Amino acid sequence: VRNRPHLPHTFLSCQIEIPFPIDPAELEAFLNRLPEQVQRAKGVLLLREPAGEKRSFQWVSGQGGEVSPCRLEDPETIAPVAIFVGSGLDVAALREGLLALR
Repeated sequence: VRNRPHLPHTFLSCQIEIPFPIDPAELEAFLNRLPEQVQRAKGVLLLREPAGEKRSFQWVSGQGGEVSPCRLEDPETIAPVAIFVGSGLDVAALREGLLALR
């Protein structure tokens, strides 16, 4: 077995609150436009329709993602939030993109 040097990885994460209702199709379009620096996104969103329902979502670079078709069981205790993981994240641009979904 030959040892190979590992390339250094600098992954960061950021959490952005999204306390307003979102259309799942608009969120999926936003996720599919994420820059290559974002490797993963996941979180909870408040649906525009049916009003007030919360759903989880996930997205992985190169694989796409989805908004879960299942309602969260205990939605009152879970805040709507998006978590992004990657290298060289532009947090301001991610926040601006989410706010544009309002």
